[in-house]
Amino acid sequence: MLEDDITFSVMLKTWLSKRGFAVDCASTVAEAKKMVDSSYDIVLSDLRLPDEDGICLLSWMKESGYDVPFVVMTSYAEVQSAVNSMKLGAFDFIAKPINPDELYNKIKEALAQREASHRISKKRSVPFGDYVPGKSDVSRKLHEYIRLVAPTNMAVLLSGENGSGKGVVARQIHIESGRKKDGFVAVDCTSLSKDSAAVELFGCADTDPSVPKERRLGYFRMADGGTLFLGGVESLPESVLPLISQVLRDRLVRPVGTDKTYPVDVRLVSSTSLESAAISSLGELYHQVNEFSIAVPTLRERKGDIMLYADYFLEVANEELGKEIVGFDKEAIAILLDYAWPGNLRQLKNVVNRVALLAKTQFISSTLLPEELLHAKKADDDSDGWALRDSNSEKRKILKALKDCNNNKSQAAALLQIDRKTLYNKMRQLGIFE
Repeated sequence: MLEDDITFSVMLKTWLSKRGFAVDCASTVAEAKKMVDSSYDIVLSDLRLPDEDGICLLSWMKESGYDVPFVVMTSYAEVQSAVNSMKLGAFDFIAKPINPDELYNKIKEALAQREASHRISKKRSVPFGDYVPGKSDVSRKLHEYIRLVAPTNMAVLLSGENGSGKGVVARQIHIESGRKKDGFVAVDCTSLSKDSAAVELFGCADTDPSVPKERRLGYFRMADGGTLFLGGVESLPESVLPLISQVLRDRLVRPVGTDKTYPVDVRLVSSTSLESAAISSLGELYHQVNEFSIAVPTLRERKGDIMLYADYFLEVANEELGKEIVGFDKEAIAILLDYAWPGNLRQLKNVVNRVALLAKTQFISSTLLPEELLHAKKADDDSDGWALRDSNSEKRKILKALKDCNNNKSQAAALLQIDRKTLYNKMRQLGIFE
């Protein structure tokens, strides 16, 4: 604190100390320059001082590279000068006589902005791409599994809730493998029909006029030398299961409608939103895709990473929208941390994109958050809810959802936070008949 009124300085120091702040005082700009360094969280400075004014200290700090929030204390008669100091980089100003509560709020705002800026600057120093390595224990364990299995040719099965980032993990396994220079081909198995699956996967004759030229090669040959990712592997049509098993066993692909075979070298990564045991109906293929399994954690399980991911998505949104939003205010952060995130990372990304578009200030206010966050109860690992989190309660929840939705499968699936195909698969596995 830079203040030449000793009585006022002692009084304010005592008041701030009682609220947990450690305060150092100076009475001249020259004295302050000898004391200031980056270890200070904030600088409070009077505008008029015996040797120079507070703006001189502000300018010197900027030139010296000290990124410390600067709050100007001034009389009502000098408000215009204080406004000018903000144009030079001061965080804010407060007019004398000072209202302690107002000063306290400004200090909290300045510290919150500095904390958010530091989070973003630290994050920008790491070239994450789409994959953000979390800091929580479960995220560290996930990354350790990725690091261990990526250099091998083992087929990897990723399991986890919808929106948890299984596709991103699959791509990261490819990036950290020796196949990263070759292609990563992602296939949404839920979109493969019984009639087209074989052609989509294995290709067809080059002369087949019924298939677009770019699709005649087939996903396996497109991924030759690289990684083939089968997302939602439990949704593969039964007719292609033995064919895929044969390709993986023989390393040869025979396009549909031809007698010619082509050698293929692919590394297979698959994902499912079901428990591993629930997709054992894949038969031999289950063991071929499951040489190494990884459970991708939910966002609820890595609560300590929520703001890391929120800040990352905000940075991406800033670049896409041409904005410079610094971060979230404290109330918004508390709500983000308390929410259960049934849609996991995908839902968090959508929420951040929405509030970034709506935001008109440097900090995102809690009032911009969607209604489901504002009215949700605090996340609780023991809460029952609709999400299918464990096999013991799945059948009961599915039956209740079907009853509540008058047996409407689409509505029941939405209530259970799964897609329609996954609901049918779970009903079949659990012996639930229409």
